[in-house]
Amino acid sequence: GDLSYLRIIDDKNFDWTKNLTAARESAYSRYQNSEGISFHNGRLYFTAKSTQKLFVLDLESFSYQLETAGLNFEGGGSFNASPDQVVKGTKRFLYFTESGGKTPGVYARDSRTGTYMTIFEASDNRYLDDETVGIAFSPDRHKMYAGYQESGVLIELRRIDNLPFP
Repeated sequence: GDLSYLRIIDDKNFDWTKNLTAARESAYSRYQNSEGISFHNGRLYFTAKSTQKLFVLDLESFSYQLETAGLNFEGGGSFNASPDQVVKGTKRFLYFTESGGKTPGVYARDSRTGTYMTIFEASDNRYLDDETVGIAFSPDRHKMYAGYQESGVLIELRRIDNLPFP
């Protein structure tokens, strides 16, 4: 096999390098505390918790876009803390968990529009500064599962309209 490391070159471009020192310097200056890697339609997505940024790497052009996660919300809700895990939906949606904050929850991002939506947020103080974890879907995608790490609570969600989660 072959092993290489992500190196952010500038504000638009990246490459894969075998130089571990260069990769570590890049990670330290650009994407500390990265988590939640997912791939969809030729793009690699991951979050940098330290800056609350979502990296979108175009693996064909070796260019990337950077966005502050959760700024463009449809309806209510927002990331009050850091986006954490990233899970690809079946179509154009990415789902995110949240690490910490007043109302940790699960959110979705429409990759066509860049709009975020709240799937659910905690409304009870027992979840204060907790972390949502482990997004999973039933085989027919009519149920979504997630949990709260510190509280040890698992949740099953079903859509009101009885449609599958995209």
